Amino acid sequence: MFYEYALEPQLLNNWPDFRYFFENMGVSRGRLISRYPKHWKRLVYESLADCGDLERKRIEEALIRADEKLLRRNNEWDSNKDWLINAEAEHARSPFHAIIARENPHANASVLIGDALNEHEPLWTLNNTCDVPRKAQEMADGVATLLQASREIIFIDPHFGPENPRYCRPLIGFLQAAQYCRTIKLERVEYHLKEKSTADFFEKECAKLANNLPAGLEIWFRRWRELPGSEGPGKNRLPQFCNWIDCDKP
Repeated sequence: MFYEYALEPQLLNNWPDFRYFFENMGVSRGRLISRYPKHWKRLVYESLADCGDLERKRIEEALIRADEKLLRRNNEWDSNKDWLINAEAEHARSPFHAIIARENPHANASVLIGDALNEHEPLWTLNNTCDVPRKAQEMADGVATLLQASREIIFIDPHFGPENPRYCRPLIGFLQAAQYCRTIKLERVEYHLKEKSTADFFEKECAKLANNLPAGLEIWFRRWRELPGSEGPGKNRLPQFCNWIDCDKP
């Protein structure tokens, strides 16, 4: 599971705190920083006025590489109000998993004090493993935050067939989740699978599938066949891509 946190920019105005939060955020940690507001990075830069030159340089260089930890969202922002008041209003409109701030003057249960965070805080301590029912909606919900943060999505399943609802329902669910409230262009969507049917049959079934996909989305299917003389995938191991060719390429 992946969770979105609103992180007050002023919490990152020194290297120790910056390092703590960035080491504990990211896909591998299950926590993503909301790019709230859209100019969140600029607010971080503006908070560095009292940093020494070396400390500021370290933070600025780390921010350049921070995009993989950030999650964009469609948001509302009132420039006449401070960050926390805005974040609490945004949370009421479209909830974050939690808000991390310097203080909590309104005793909001969803606001965590940055300096007091520890591994016993339920909204901070996450179980990154969970059992997800093998149902399209539940699977899509489990990775929706990650899909919405991605510019490129590649599915790999040699058994996929567009004629089979068992495979189409999850794909439709994943792509609908990926497009929901998307603020950045989805630049690449591919599905890699094994060639199991004729090209004509595959194209006809894909045309039917297209009617159920989100509008404006383009997905490329890459079908692979085993090279003559290769060992093949074997019963209990995945195929090596060097043994396969894209049979749909001219």
